[in-house]
Order: sequence, then structure tokens, then C-alpha cells
Amino acid sequence: MELPGRRYRLYEGPIEGALAFSEPSFQTPNLWWPSDHSWCVASEIDLNWSYVGGATGLIQDLLHDRTLEAVPVETNDSCAFHLAAADAPMFREATETLQRDGTVSVSTTLGEIQATLTGRGPRSTLAISWNRVYGGGSGRSTTTLDGSDADLIGAFLGMALENLLRS
Repeated sequence: MELPGRRYRLYEGPIEGALAFSEPSFQTPNLWWPSDHSWCVASEIDLNWSYVGGATGLIQDLLHDRTLEAVPVETNDSCAFHLAAADAPMFREATETLQRDGTVSVSTTLGEIQATLTGRGPRSTLAISWNRVYGGGSGRSTTTLDGSDADLIGAFLGMALENLLRS
């Protein structure tokens, strides 16, 4: 099956089968739902979250479950990471530098974010690493994206900041 920008393989089976994909590839299903179509989970591989659609009662149960980090969204909400107003100018400048020079380093009170953008246009590769100053913690991510999309690049830099907050 194909959707814009993605090709999918379709599988059928019990709900427990959705967990069979988690190891060793660490790739979980992107889209899954029961045969009655009463709900759907969408996990975008380039983002740090999943979406669940379903009846109001189901969504309310998820929002009130203390073991989950869940927030309500509407169909017209942006999926971009929203930076605090104080950080937005820093990340706009970092995005411009990254698009112009192909590399940028951002220092925050939490740690360091380093990013490299190789290639131009729709098949650019963005590599980001982050290192937390206090208490350790680091990580790295690489994705293919449209290197001319400043909003998307800024969103990935913002996700690196979010990872600094969580590491």
C-alpha cells in the first residue's frame, strides 16, 4: 500500500501481533487498527509521538491514564514541535545557518546540539546529536527530508532540545 511519501506492507492478525515487530528492528507498525475500525494508531517514524483516533470515551481514557504521556489534538493542529518564545529566534538562526553552511552547533543551558545537513533539496540528510551537560545523556538521529523546508528542520532541532530535556 502507498500513501504520500511512504510505502507500507499490510499484515493481518491479532492485536498482540503489533508488538511482534518491536525487536530486533525497533520498528513498530506505523498504522494499526482492529477489524471493526473503531480506533486507529498512527506512529510516524520521523516524529517522537503517535496519534490515536477513536471514540470520545476511548480518547478520554487515554488522556487520563497516568502511565501515558498524552495530549489532545485536533485534525488541523500542526505536528511541528512548538518552541518556547525565548528559544524560537535561536532556532530560526540555527536553521538558517544549517541551510547556508551545512553545519551548526547550538549551546543551551542544558547541553549542546550539533547538526549537519548534507545534500540539497528533497533528499537531504539531517544528522543531529545532543549531549547533556549535567547528569549525562546523549543521543543521535538521522533523517532524510527536504533541506529547503526550514519549518521541518526547525522542528527536528526542537525535538533535539526536547531530547535534552528528557535525557
